[in-house]
Amino acid sequence: MVGASIGLCVVAIGTLALEAVNKLDNLRTANSDNVNWTLSQLEVELLQLEIALLEAGQEAPLSDVRRRFDVFYSRLGTIANGAAYVTLRQQDTFAEPLARIRDFLDRTVPLIDGPPAQLEASLPALRAEVESVHEAVRAMALSGLEQFARLSDKSRESIAATLLHLALLTSGLVLALTLLLILLLRLIRISDRQAQTQRVTASRLQTIIATSLDAVVVVDRDGVIREFNGAAERVFGYTRDEAMGHKIVHLIIPDKYRAAHLAGMKRHQETGERRVIGAGRLELEALRKSGEVFPVELSVDAADDNDGEIFVAYMRDITDRRRAEAELVEARDKALMGEKAKAEFLAVMSHEMRTPLNGLLGTLSLLRDTELTVAQQTYVDIMDTSGKLLLHHVNDVLDISKFEAGKIELARTVFDLDELLQEIVDNQQGVAASHGNSLSRRWVGPDPGWVVGDPVRLRQVMLNLVGNALKFTRNGEVTIEAETETSSGEPTVEFRVIDSGIGIAESDLEKIFSDFKTLDSTYGRQSSGTGLGLGIARRLTLAMGGEIGAESVEREGSVFWVRLPLETRERQDPVSDDIPTGRVARALNILVVEDNRINRVVLRDMLERDGHTVTEAEDGQQGVALAETARFDVILMDISMPVMDGVAATRAIRDGSGASRAAPILAVTAHALPEDVEEFRAAGMTGHLTKPIDRAALADILHRHAGGGFDAPAPAPDDRAPASLLDADKIAELRGSLGDAPYNSLLERFGQEADDAILKIGGHGAEMSKEEVVSLLHRLGGSAGTLGISRLHQELSRLQTQAKQGNTLDPDEVVDRVGRIWSETRDALDERLPG
Repeated sequence: MVGASIGLCVVAIGTLALEAVNKLDNLRTANSDNVNWTLSQLEVELLQLEIALLEAGQEAPLSDVRRRFDVFYSRLGTIANGAAYVTLRQQDTFAEPLARIRDFLDRTVPLIDGPPAQLEASLPALRAEVESVHEAVRAMALSGLEQFARLSDKSRESIAATLLHLALLTSGLVLALTLLLILLLRLIRISDRQAQTQRVTASRLQTIIATSLDAVVVVDRDGVIREFNGAAERVFGYTRDEAMGHKIVHLIIPDKYRAAHLAGMKRHQETGERRVIGAGRLELEALRKSGEVFPVELSVDAADDNDGEIFVAYMRDITDRRRAEAELVEARDKALMGEKAKAEFLAVMSHEMRTPLNGLLGTLSLLRDTELTVAQQTYVDIMDTSGKLLLHHVNDVLDISKFEAGKIELARTVFDLDELLQEIVDNQQGVAASHGNSLSRRWVGPDPGWVVGDPVRLRQVMLNLVGNALKFTRNGEVTIEAETETSSGEPTVEFRVIDSGIGIAESDLEKIFSDFKTLDSTYGRQSSGTGLGLGIARRLTLAMGGEIGAESVEREGSVFWVRLPLETRERQDPVSDDIPTGRVARALNILVVEDNRINRVVLRDMLERDGHTVTEAEDGQQGVALAETARFDVILMDISMPVMDGVAATRAIRDGSGASRAAPILAVTAHALPEDVEEFRAAGMTGHLTKPIDRAALADILHRHAGGGFDAPAPAPDDRAPASLLDADKIAELRGSLGDAPYNSLLERFGQEADDAILKIGGHGAEMSKEEVVSLLHRLGGSAGTLGISRLHQELSRLQTQAKQGNTLDPDEVVDRVGRIWSETRDALDERLPG
C-alpha cells in the first residue's frame, strides 16, 4: 500500500510538474508583446501617412503618399487577418474601430491608385479623413492592451494553483518515504538477526573452504547448492548469494551434460552406484554465468551431514592451460604448414626457373659442337660460365632451406685462390660495364696461392658481395681486395669488396644481412632484388668458420669484408673437376613427352645430334598411346602437362601391356624436391633429369639408365629476380642456335597461343576451373621463358604460384595484366626483330 501510494504521488507530481513547465513555456513564448507593438505601430504608420499628405505637392512627391498608404494598409491587413488577433477581433470594443478603419481604406484605395491629378486634387479631403481615423486607431490599441492584461492575470492565477498542488503532493511523498524508511529499517534488523543465525550455523564449513584456491561447491542429494566459496565466485561469475539454494544443474553444468548429470544423480540415489563421485581427477566442461563453456579439472566426493548425504566438488579452471596447449598445437601446425608451403614454393620456383634455363644451357651445349672461331669459343665459354653461375643463384633459396634444416655440406678441395678471384672478375666484367663501373682485384701482401676449402661456396659468397656492390654503384669503381693474416697462428684470408656507390645508412647496417631485406634507396628502386644474397652469404661464411661484416658511409661507398680460415698448400697441377659423362654406344629410339614446344625443339636437336631417333608427344595421354603401340628404348617424360600429367602417364604405361611397358622412363622436370622424387619412384619412373637440361647430363643419364637403376640428384630451386621486358642475350642465343627462321616460326606460334589464351580466359574465365586456368598459364609461361620473353614469363609464374597457394584467380585481372604485358612485349619484339 505504501509503495502504491508513493507511485501515485510520483505520477501526480510528474503530471503537475509537466503542466507547470508547459504553462511557463507558453508564457515565455507569448506573442502579446508583438501584438501590442503592432497595434502601437499602426498609430505610427497613420501619423506617417498624415505627414506625407501634408507635404505632398509642396516638398514631397505623391509617391510618398502612396507608399505610406500602402504600409498603413498592410499593417491593418495583418491585424484584420492574423491568427494572433482572433481573440481581439471577437471583442466589440476592438471590432467596431477596426471596421471603421477598413471602411476608410476601402473608400480611399481607388483614389490612391487613380490618376495623379485626381489624387492631388483630393489631398485636402484625404487629410480630413485621416484625422477622423485617429480616434478609431487609438481605440483598437487600448482594447488590445486591456484584453492581454486580463489574459496575463488568468495565466498567473493558473500557474500559482498548479505550484500549490505540486507542493502538497511533494509533502505527501516525503511523508510516505519516511514511513517506508522506518519499515525498511525494521526489516533490516530482522534480516540481520536471521543472517547472524545462518553465519553461526555455517561458520565451521566456511572456515574450511573459504581459503581454498580452487572453486568449492557443496550440494545436497537433490543437487541444491549448499556452499559456494570465493574461488567459485571468481570462476563461475555468480556471487555466493546468487548460487546458494539453486540447483547446480541449472547454474554451472552445460546443456549437453545435464541429462547425464541428472541420470547419474538418480542412479546414485537408487542404487548407490558411483562413477564420477570418488573417481579422482576428471577433466570436464562447466558453464559460467555469462554463458561461456570452459574446461575444468574436477574432483567430487561424498560426505555425511546432519541433513543427510552431501557432495563436495573441487573444481579448477584450466582454460589457460588448455589455451597454452592449443597455442602449442597451433604453433606446431603453423610450423608444419609453413614447411609445406615452403616446399611447395620451392617446387614451383624450381620448375619455373629451370624451364627457361633449359633452352639457354641446352642451346649452348649444341653450339659447342659447331665450328666456332676463337672469339666465338671465348664467348661461348663466358656464356656457359654465366649460365652455370646462374644455376648457383637458382640454388640460393634451397640453400636457405638446407641451412635451416642443418643439412649444408662443405667440401674440402685444394684450389688456386687467385684464379678463383680472377674468374669472378672476368665473369662480372659485363655487369660492371653495363653500369659504367670498373672492376678489379688486388692483393695486399703476398698471394697465398693454393688453399684448402670449398671453392664453390666461397665463389657464391664473393659473387653475392660483388654483384651487390655493382648493383648499387654507377660510373664508379669496385675493387676486390684480399689479404693474408698469419699473426693469430691459423692462416686467415680477409676479402674486402670496396665500392664507391651510394653507401648505406648506419642504422641499416645491422639489417642488410637479414633475409628478404632490401633498402629503400635511389639505386635500390632501380635495381630490384629478393634480398636473399647477403643473408645466404652470411650463412655460408659462418658455416665455413668465418666472419662477415660491412662498413659504409652514405653517398661515399661501402666495404663488405669476409674473414675465412684457409689452410695453404703447395702449388700443384690443376685437377679437372669435370664430371665424366657416358655416351650411349648405339642410337636409341626415344619418346619425348613434353607439352612445351620450345623444350621439345631443344630436346630433339640435342638427341638427334647424338644420332638418336626422336618421337614427340604433346601430353601424357598421347605419350601413353604411343608407348602402347611402339617399342621405345627410353621415354623422357615431362611432369606438368595438360590432359594427363607425367606421373599419371607413367602409371598408365606401367599398368598397361603395351610395347614400351618396361622401357626406362626418365622424368624431365623442375619438380625435383625429395617428396617429388619419391612420387616419381612410386609411379614407376627409373630416373630423372632436372631442368634446365645440359647436353652432357642428358647423354650421361641416357647411358646410365639404358639398363640402370633409379637416380635422384639433389634439387636446386631458387627465387626469381625481377625481369626486364625481353632477355636480349637469350633471344640472341636462340636465334644463333636455331636460326632466324625456326626462331621466328616459334615466336609466331607463341604469339598465336598467347592471343588465344588471353581470349579464352577473358571470354570463359569465370566458367573455367582453377586447374584449367593454371594449366593454360603454365603452358604459356614455359614457352615465354624459353623464348626470352622475360616479364611475361615472370607474371605468368607469379599467377601460377598464387593459384597453387590456394588463392583465387580473378579472370579480369589475369586478362588485364597478361594482356598489357604481352602488348608491350609484342611492340618490343617488332622493334627488335623486324624480320
